[in-house]
Amino acid sequence: MKRPRDWPLRVHLAVFGLILLLPTIVPGAAGIAYYGMAERERLNRTGTALAADVSEQIDRELENLIVVLKTLATSPLLDGDGYREFDARARLAIAGTKTHVGLVDRSFRQLLNTRVPYGTLLPPTSDPETASAVFLRGQPRVSNLLEGNVAAEPVFNVMVPVVRDGTVRHVLIGTRPATSLLANARLPETSDGWIVGISDRNDMILSRSHDSGRFVGKQISADARALTTDRSGVHRGDSLDGVEVLRAYHRSSLSGWIAAAFIPVSALEASLEKTWITYVLIACGMVLLTVLLAAFVAQRVAQPIDALRHGALALGRGETVPRHVSHLRESNEVSEEIVRASEELMRRERRLNLLMRELAHRTKNILALTIAIARQSGRRSTNFKDFIDRFTRRLSALGTALDLLVGSDWGGTDVEELVRVQLVPFAEVGGGRLEIGGPPVRLTADAAQQIGMALHELATNATKYGALSVANGRVVVGWLPSPAEGMHLRLSWREVNGPPVSPPSVMGFGRTVIEQVVVSNLGARVDMAFDPEGFWWQIDLPVQTIADGEE
Repeated sequence: MKRPRDWPLRVHLAVFGLILLLPTIVPGAAGIAYYGMAERERLNRTGTALAADVSEQIDRELENLIVVLKTLATSPLLDGDGYREFDARARLAIAGTKTHVGLVDRSFRQLLNTRVPYGTLLPPTSDPETASAVFLRGQPRVSNLLEGNVAAEPVFNVMVPVVRDGTVRHVLIGTRPATSLLANARLPETSDGWIVGISDRNDMILSRSHDSGRFVGKQISADARALTTDRSGVHRGDSLDGVEVLRAYHRSSLSGWIAAAFIPVSALEASLEKTWITYVLIACGMVLLTVLLAAFVAQRVAQPIDALRHGALALGRGETVPRHVSHLRESNEVSEEIVRASEELMRRERRLNLLMRELAHRTKNILALTIAIARQSGRRSTNFKDFIDRFTRRLSALGTALDLLVGSDWGGTDVEELVRVQLVPFAEVGGGRLEIGGPPVRLTADAAQQIGMALHELATNATKYGALSVANGRVVVGWLPSPAEGMHLRLSWREVNGPPVSPPSVMGFGRTVIEQVVVSNLGARVDMAFDPEGFWWQIDLPVQTIADGEE
């Protein structure tokens, strides 16, 4: 394969600098387009949130008025001729508000209206349509915009039924001026520049946050009517003033009214134009800066690259690589990795030598321990099959401990893991027969081998003669800091609910392991007792049996 022609780093950087000059306009246009989309999306979110917030505030006001009217509708004064007294109580309930209360019968005749003194001759209600719906369905209802017969101004009604014996006898009406809807609305700071309006189910404007008197009673624009199709949405269209606006709306599920928030599109275009001018100025400055820096960077980058090349050659020769620090971060990072690789290779070589010596030492220890196991098993065996059985089980326990040590790279073994591995063949942890627990502690390799053998012997004896030989027997293994002087860790074995036990008459290999071998090999202290209610054994281990890093 033909080798491609290579070029010095300085040539590549020079060409890169020239390439940077060409696409400045394209990223600029893309940036402006992206900003425009982001700004439109932000305005969409702001308008949608504003419309929903205003709609929720209006719904809360309507719900509060419905609660007041429902409370008044339960008054017993409406059951007879107590209208005058009810009129007085209703005036107290709505004092300080712009709400007036009226009462109509099934013929839509007004029986009272707090807008005028009680007893004044009143015309029929100006909203028989809403009153009919309340009489028919027996549920509260909010009206559209209407001209009140008594108020003589644009108002809206909230009506609730007065029910007696399951029949709607009257309708209680709460009337408010339409222009008051947004008087108490709390608009967020993000509403600057936005106009908020409320329209009814007939698309008639109920109230506006700006110039309300000029627009109340007018129908919303044709664009708004055509594009208001869902419960909420955002669209562009012309306002009643003929100005293109961005309009967000939200339809109330309580009243069916539309809360809309809109802002002139020109506000967005002005922001984009300002962004464009700012970007052009920045782009021109970047072009000039690129020209000035291209030659400077080309020379400065080449120097650390040369240093890295020399470091790589030294690494290949197995030499110590010096750390090279330059002004280029990437070069420093690569140099640091090369230095780490060099140090790691040397550490691995030293560790390999150490492991070879450690392997030889461990092999000698294992062979010596295997010979001791064979001798003891031979002395206690009655025949060759018995010898093979004893010898195999004890070698298996030793092999299990060795597996743990190899898995931890001979760095020691966690006590809990050692106990689980040695005892699981005899009883499942969590099955009710074996309980283990204690703080995290790691034993050295030698200690793990010795304790593993002792645990195996204890479990074997418990299975043959102790707690694990009966259905309800349990073994509890725990470890904690040793209170004994000069000792570091206490490991205990306790058998519960087993058969009665008594000391054996002959010192077997298992007892030799748990009582003498661990003491002589680990410098430990062992206590045990063949109590009638259950055998127990504990060992106090010195600090040198604990792996480095554990306290």
